[in-house]
Amino acid sequence: MAQSSRYAFTPCGHKCVCHLCAVAVSRSERRCPICRTKVVRILKIIDP
Repeated sequence: MAQSSRYAFTPCGHKCVCHLCAVAVSRSERRCPICRTKVVRILKIIDP
């Protein structure tokens, strides 16, 4: 929770994790920590 949220999950669209947490989710149960939807893809969000 100390890092900025730069990764989002599909299909739910929640932008809620940093790089380290995105890696942890991809290695574990692959569920969004907010809504518990099965994660299909993890997208890096690039702010302008």
